[in-house]
Amino acid sequence: MKAFFKYLIYPFEALLFSLVVLIGFLLPFSWGSAVGSFLVGSLGPLLSKKTQIAQQNFQLAGLKFTKDQQDQIIKKMWQNLGRTFLEYVRLPYQSPFGKNSPYTVEGLDHLDALINDKKPGLLFSAHYGNWEVGTYVAQKRGLKTAQVTRFLNNPLTRFLVNTVQERVARKVIPKGASGAKAIMKELKSGHHVSLLADQKMNDGLSAPFFGRDAMTASALAKMALKFDCPILPFQVIRIDGIKCKVIYHPPLTIPKTGTNQEKTEALLKQMNDHIESWVREHPEQWFWVHRRWPKELYKNQKGNGE
Repeated sequence: MKAFFKYLIYPFEALLFSLVVLIGFLLPFSWGSAVGSFLVGSLGPLLSKKTQIAQQNFQLAGLKFTKDQQDQIIKKMWQNLGRTFLEYVRLPYQSPFGKNSPYTVEGLDHLDALINDKKPGLLFSAHYGNWEVGTYVAQKRGLKTAQVTRFLNNPLTRFLVNTVQERVARKVIPKGASGAKAIMKELKSGHHVSLLADQKMNDGLSAPFFGRDAMTASALAKMALKFDCPILPFQVIRIDGIKCKVIYHPPLTIPKTGTNQEKTEALLKQMNDHIESWVREHPEQWFWVHRRWPKELYKNQKGNGE
């Protein structure tokens, strides 16, 4: 019965999603971003369970914020998410370069090296700032990139999202077993793959994150070792409104000694170290409301903001 109602509600979810997408298309880019900031920034903090997870994550990360600071970070986090979603609708129409671009780009030499090295390559970021911009800018620069993403359960909304994503990246690849095969195929063909590496993966490997072991997706590191290809971190910082700074950092150092397990763990630590440094720099721009650490750690956290 529960499954029946789930499928029954799919058309209504798709209709609501379509209305939001339509707003994003009809409004000027900056207006749509502002509407997203207002709506999600107003409604998001009312989700008490999500707020509790964020507060627990602050504690687990060892970040000492006052209650007012926590409230501000959570509100700004939701505002950023609203902006990112509404901006995504019109992202394919934005010029990433030039004086009128809302984006400034640093580290293009690292990106150009990836374009010109005649090898496959991997890029990673986190749910941070407007994370979608990094892949889009790379594609416009000439790096034809496949993007790994979690496909939505609702096939109607999935179609709408993937339609936009396929204009941001050359190809969209689902997470999971079928996605792993597609990534392998891309790399074997000498192409590039971009993904977000900051969510808990139960089938991953443990790597330190804010001083605590966190299950981390290992596929990126394993494939870099298998194909002897670079891993490029990219960070997108929201500066003000629609203005963002895109930073392509130097590629990770690929270990030359040790077992494959040791090399993989060393790469995962580098990945998590990058993401941790970004979060410490701008905590309000990271998506705090997913459980990053093992379940048992959350049982002992009250999440009361004290």
